[in-house]
Amino acid sequence: MWLKRPRGQIAKCAAAQALRLAFPEGGAQPTAEEMEGKALDEDYSTVVEVKTVPAVVELTTWPEDKFAERLPKWMDAIRSGKTVDGVITAALTKGVLTDDQMAQIKALPAQIVKEAGQRQPEGRTGPMVVTYAQVADALNKAPDMDKLNDAATMINYIDDAAQHGELEAIFDRRSTEIRG
Repeated sequence: MWLKRPRGQIAKCAAAQALRLAFPEGGAQPTAEEMEGKALDEDYSTVVEVKTVPAVVELTTWPEDKFAERLPKWMDAIRSGKTVDGVITAALTKGVLTDDQMAQIKALPAQIVKEAGQRQPEGRTGPMVVTYAQVADALNKAPDMDKLNDAATMINYIDDAAQHGELEAIFDRRSTEIRG
């Protein structure tokens, strides 16, 4: 549940803790989720662990057609700020990724950069290298919000916190300019 709906889990835990603090005489009782896999003894005074055999969940490899169908949606997620690791984690909850599928997901940011008009330096192969100047240039030259959002995905490749902040400020300024 923590992987599928972390915000819901945090809310549930916060609510349970608030009840315990507000009503210590009755709110200290464990919630149903906390009692999962446990039981009370005969006089209802002690929680005992119930021994069960965990269910075996077998995930299958992502079918190529479903993977190809999902890839553009993952690209949109990365454009909107989700990390590659976040996309991979989400994909792994639905099935096992092959090495090739994993490589395709990891290549999405470079593809976004390429679509935004940035090019890999001459003779360079491997992961995309993006400089502060390239990102700032792409942000300043973006003619519309789509190109601006594409260029903004490159901000995540800048490790320096000060430069990262400056690029976000450029994005905010350009976004205001484009929207009018």
